[in-house]
Amino acid sequence: MIKIHGFTLIELLIAIAILGIVASLAIPSYSEYIDRANNADAMADIAEIQSAIERFYVANDRFPNSLAEAGFNSQKDPWKRRYYYTVITNPLMGRMDQNNRPINSDYDLYSSGKNKSTGSSLATGAGTDDIVRGRNGRFIGVARDY
Repeated sequence: MIKIHGFTLIELLIAIAILGIVASLAIPSYSEYIDRANNADAMADIAEIQSAIERFYVANDRFPNSLAEAGFNSQKDPWKRRYYYTVITNPLMGRMDQNNRPINSDYDLYSSGKNKSTGSSLATGAGTDDIVRGRNGRFIGVARDY
């Protein structure tokens, strides 16, 4: 005769506790991975858009008035929001760094990041997770790293 052995209540509770511990370690790591991947995608998009804007500038001797004019009408960031683009005509109208200095002198191009909100300064809470183009294209990354 075949004898079937079951689990005791204590064995099941230990197994559930172990699964809970593993999940509590794995979920934050997975979330960080997703955040890093989304940031990298946004940085790559900004680099691609920057190249198109530079090509437009070379061909037309001016920056495009909008991303649509540069060929990026429907481009969305990884968080399904539009990219922000502004031609800077006054140095004080662009986005500012932590020391209240403009981060660009030609044009601003950025994503509002994971929190989907932004500010005029990279030092504000809303703007620290933005993916920004700074130093006239020599920096593309997360605003808090600028």
